[in-house]
Amino acid sequence: MTHSKLTWILVYLFALTLSVSCFAAGYHVYDWKGDAKVKKGKEIRESRWQPGYVLTANGERRVGKIMVTTINGRIAEVEVKGDGKRKGSYATSELKEFGLLLSVADIDKKRGSSRGRFGPGTLELADGQHLQGFLGAASLDNGVVFSIAYAPDRETPLTSYFSRGVKNAVMTIDGIEMEYLSGDGGFSKIPTLAEHLTFNHKDDSRNPHKGSVRMPDDEVIEGQVLLFKDENDGPALGAMLFDEDGYGVFWTASELSRVTQVIDGRTNYWSSYGASLERLPTLREFKAERHRDASRNAQPGRVVLRNGDELQGYVAFFKTKDNVYSIEIYYFNADGVPFS
Repeated sequence: MTHSKLTWILVYLFALTLSVSCFAAGYHVYDWKGDAKVKKGKEIRESRWQPGYVLTANGERRVGKIMVTTINGRIAEVEVKGDGKRKGSYATSELKEFGLLLSVADIDKKRGSSRGRFGPGTLELADGQHLQGFLGAASLDNGVVFSIAYAPDRETPLTSYFSRGVKNAVMTIDGIEMEYLSGDGGFSKIPTLAEHLTFNHKDDSRNPHKGSVRMPDDEVIEGQVLLFKDENDGPALGAMLFDEDGYGVFWTASELSRVTQVIDGRTNYWSSYGASLERLPTLREFKAERHRDASRNAQPGRVVLRNGDELQGYVAFFKTKDNVYSIEIYYFNADGVPFS
């Protein structure tokens, strides 16, 4: 695979919108004031006052109690009070850092959160520094990551970093390595094969299997493939392929020509119809069917195309219910591979 990680940022962002739960790996340490409220089309949420600090862009550090305000899932403002100074409100652009005065040990004791997920890892800052210790991706209930929290050990209070100050973060949580990249819009996550192997969708095509994706220019890339479908297991909107290093790359259906998956020893085929991927029937299935109209069963035959090319293999007709009009021809080559 020659895809750069910058390309991965773009392709998996769409995948994230399809299956947020697959990628939400954050911790919830803020004590929120109930549910979010919608004002002028924006979803706004506020936390309660909790022990914390802010470090302003000009280097002023204030320690007291902080309250954060999120707009559409991202922190927009941090307020601080209780340090002997007038209460201050800061936009995130005015801060270098902010955070609660909690440590990983505190969170593990459930003092500030009922769900703490931290693990050893490395934080690479925008200025080139590499910090090793314990990391967590701070997210709301919707899985949107608004900051990366770091501490050199379990007892030191966490420091929260905005995306503009971070290049990437790699952490191992529950035995699975996770990598987050920063961009103008916040943090984005590279999906990995290890994560998807922990899922067990009833529709097996949504789980990773050995397979391949074919591009419109006939380039074929092999790896572990899964299909992305809507929450009702409807049409496949695209496919993700994991390379030999376990990193996932997502393509929408319109970017692909064909997808294959080997499920339970049988190869399954999907062809792109623009907005979605449609599963093609296999020769095994058509040989098993016995229609009264024998032309609807797969039989040895040939197909002559308009350009004069002749295809030898197996042919089956797909007809209307009254068996009068042939709507489509299913063709299988000598190896039983279907073509639309």
